[in-house]
Amino acid sequence: MLALIALAADPSPGAATLDALEDVYFPWVGALHSLLDSVVDRDEDAAGGQLNLAGCYGSPAEAATRLRLLAAAARARASALPGADKHELLVAAMVCHYLVELEHSALTAGVYEALGGLARPARTLVRAHGVLRRFSTGRAGGAPGGRSAPAVTPACEFEVVRVRALEQRSDARAA
Repeated sequence: MLALIALAADPSPGAATLDALEDVYFPWVGALHSLLDSVVDRDEDAAGGQLNLAGCYGSPAEAATRLRLLAAAARARASALPGADKHELLVAAMVCHYLVELEHSALTAGVYEALGGLARPARTLVRAHGVLRRFSTGRAGGAPGGRSAPAVTPACEFEVVRVRALEQRSDARAA
């Protein structure tokens, strides 16, 4: 969705750009999104008698393998787009949004591995956002010293993760 919003700001993106975006986000990123959502909602789906997409695989190991493959394909295709850094970051942030609350497992490890160097900064930012949100809403007793935590906007989060990812790439290229 964020990629489409950003695309709307371009007055004339051209057919090639539109086709490239569609090839990345539909089906790769969309499928990854749907499967991650089903992993997170597994217990809720079971309680409500709803179909769970991740449960359609023959085993949890097979679901983990497929999620890793989808994450790798989504990232690889995003890296070929114009403005690749932003698209790769969107994929990483989406994955981390879903997986940050889950316990470490073969599933989370494989998906994070598929994201490469973007996983750590995106995961750290998503966790920090959750902590700040709890402080700002009073769910964790407020910020230290009785202060309110600053508001964290999605644009702010995106920029911090983007800058960290670019720094990591720069460090890796220099090494």
